[in-house]
Amino acid sequence: MAIEGLIILDNTGRPIIQSGFRSTSPSFPLLHIDALNNALAKSSEDVDPVIYVPTASAAACCHVKCGDIRILCPVSGDVDPLFPFAFIQTFIDILNEYFGNVSAATLKDNFDVVYQLLEETLDSGGHPLTTSSNALRDIVLPPSLLTKLLNVAGANITSSINSGSGLGSGPFSSPIPWRKAGLRYASNEIYFDMVEELKAIINRSAPPTASCRLQTHKFWQIVLFTLA
Repeated sequence: MAIEGLIILDNTGRPIIQSGFRSTSPSFPLLHIDALNNALAKSSEDVDPVIYVPTASAAACCHVKCGDIRILCPVSGDVDPLFPFAFIQTFIDILNEYFGNVSAATLKDNFDVVYQLLEETLDSGGHPLTTSSNALRDIVLPPSLLTKLLNVAGANITSSINSGSGLGSGPFSSPIPWRKAGLRYASNEIYFDMVEELKAIINRSAPPTASCRLQTHKFWQIVLFTLA
């Protein structure tokens, strides 16, 4: 097992939402929450990013503070510490794309969307599943007034999109995860912003107008021709 799940706490140390933790005991996430809160109570400013948690199996709690929330990532077994931290940062980027401002109040107001994101970004084996924003938007609709009104009215708009009918063309319909399906462009063009830098060492007796660094910008346009 690698990543057991994610736990999101508010600034008081109380959990807001967490993953299912189907492969562990019900007390497993509580042990990690208590371990972090005890460490914060001893020294709120100097806490190791990886905390050992005494459990039946070797476990550790990786945590990252983001605004007024803190995201915990319990791990077990022999795991590279950079792996859970990279996943936490990826999940924070997803929350920023969905909500703009990540805060405890925002997550509480959009509890259903956050829980769906937790289920879709991590599989039951502890490995990241779907982390591309384009693919996630085909599965989990971003929060909006229209979707909330439809959900209250009983219209299951998410299931219609996932089935490939209605507003969307179905999840994972694009062979490229970061590119939406069905995109067409009138011309095939690639733009590059080239930066040239020149560094030099000059004598201190040089005139004041002399510059030791020259930086220019060039904007190139490359047109690619493809056979239809």
